[in-house]
Amino acid sequence: MKTVLLLSGGIDSSVLAYFLKAEDRGRFTTELACLGINYGQAHIRELHSAAYIAAELGGTYECISSPPCFAPNALTGGGNSVVVPARNLVFLSLAYAYAVSIGAEQVAIGVVKDDAARFPDCTERFMGSFYDTIGCALGDGRDGAVPLLRTPFIFKTKAEVVRIGRELGVPFEKTWSCYGGDMEPCGECSACVDRAKALGS
Repeated sequence: MKTVLLLSGGIDSSVLAYFLKAEDRGRFTTELACLGINYGQAHIRELHSAAYIAAELGGTYECISSPPCFAPNALTGGGNSVVVPARNLVFLSLAYAYAVSIGAEQVAIGVVKDDAARFPDCTERFMGSFYDTIGCALGDGRDGAVPLLRTPFIFKTKAEVVRIGRELGVPFEKTWSCYGGDMEPCGECSACVDRAKALGS
């Protein structure tokens, strides 16, 4: 089964990559087509981690650039909020266009329960609405099945995802979470704080 995975190189998407490969259990072979997106984020270092994880699992890795369409925010500069409005809407639209182009059966994204309170496009409501919308955009499968949208961690906390990752042997030291633009994590941004809390649980 060919799966397009939105792979940022952070904890959640990296654990999801290992989770998808572990699902095989002799039933089918998961062919990972990992997709990284450069949207002007200061922490471009995360894309190096994404490429590493994809290679470790024998998946392909494509990194594409989105147009400079996002409102000012702390991640790309010019704002204080870590919320990037409509980011997952754009990312998932790109992922589905890519999935259709390569004949993938499903698209996966590593949203977790902790994100829902802060990021509107990480909620169950958004994911369901998006899937309905992308179905319309693709003619409800008129020219083939609409790839399934997978969100296995949407009801799990980051700490629970870390526990899954440890069972699967995820190399957390190779993942990246910091929002800062340096090559070493700052240890102070919300992503670093959330990471430390989850890994320490």
